[in-house]
Amino acid sequence: MVDAATLTFAWEHRFDDAVSLMLQKHPGVNLPAAAQQIEGWQTARIKWPSLATEQHFLFPPRLNREQASSEATAQYKAEIAGPISLGADLTGGMGIDSLFLSKQSNRFDYIEQNPALYEIAKVNLHLLRGDRVSCHNTDCIQWLQQQNDRFDLLFIDPARRDDAGRKVSAFEHCQPNLLQHLELLMQHCDRMMVKASPMIDLNLAISQLQFVNQIHIVAVHGECKEVLFMLSHNTVEPEIICTHLMPNERTQQKFLRSEEQLCTPIFAPQIGHYLYEPNPALMKGGVFALICQWFEVMKLDRNTHLYTSDSLTPFPGRRFEVIAEVALDRKALSPFLPDGKAHVIARNYPVAADRLQQQLKIKEGGDCYIIATTLAGRKTAYICESIPTN
Repeated sequence: MVDAATLTFAWEHRFDDAVSLMLQKHPGVNLPAAAQQIEGWQTARIKWPSLATEQHFLFPPRLNREQASSEATAQYKAEIAGPISLGADLTGGMGIDSLFLSKQSNRFDYIEQNPALYEIAKVNLHLLRGDRVSCHNTDCIQWLQQQNDRFDLLFIDPARRDDAGRKVSAFEHCQPNLLQHLELLMQHCDRMMVKASPMIDLNLAISQLQFVNQIHIVAVHGECKEVLFMLSHNTVEPEIICTHLMPNERTQQKFLRSEEQLCTPIFAPQIGHYLYEPNPALMKGGVFALICQWFEVMKLDRNTHLYTSDSLTPFPGRRFEVIAEVALDRKALSPFLPDGKAHVIARNYPVAADRLQQQLKIKEGGDCYIIATTLAGRKTAYICESIPTN
């Protein structure tokens, strides 16, 4: 644990470069621990802004910080969980999800097997949540087997690394093995929230978990961050909720797989004045036909997940104004790229974006976008300008 002098030193030097401080002499200060605190605080300013005001909050090592949920996604989990009489986080980690879920709960249990991580989280949860959270340093499955209570909500985020430290995504390769213990878990709760890898196969997960009635796909700032499965004993066709969290805006679309399967996409015979790319949550959700109905846009091709329209629509994703259709050669592109810079995007195109950029000898940057794609079975490319979301 971090002693008081080191904690005070870290707080006073929180804006400084931690590596440089490590090269200096500061008697009475545990410099490695201070550096960990400083780096943690600097991460918190962006990832957990509400914690950056807490002088006595303890930050774990970098890997644990990287694996922890962001404040935005933890708040989202608490929101969809709703009021909880009795809840538990079975894979507590740094404790970020426990911190926010416990705000919805009358009683909450945090369970973590790693002793060092447990000690840090215990201090933090006591600091911020008082006696609302009970902390347990043990194996979560063994702990659950000893419980007589029935939980309103169990939250579990199985570790997605194998024994060699390599990343995995399938439930059967994670620890604990959710599929092996699914019956036990569901016997002890009314609802369970499962956090999975963004790489998870949705169809396979639905069949494996059996009790899924809702799937939340959460993107933050243009990147798919979490897939959350909500399980209950009232099984219905799972509703898929695609949410994109941005600094001053949130977009959310809900649908059923059966609705998407019954919907016929509208294909564009030619490019319109505007071009759209769905946000990563929609892309992960696999909703490509319903988008045409929701936003009155046309799909470029069956396997091209780009859309177009002549009138600008408030589309949930990246929006572009189409300037011109171009051939992908230096001579055709040069009038549009006076500084030789552009952002290259390839969607349903036989050459990857980075390879195209090399072939065309274009520098990354500027305000111009080159979008190489397939429209109505034809390979083509467009010069575009990005349209801000706000």
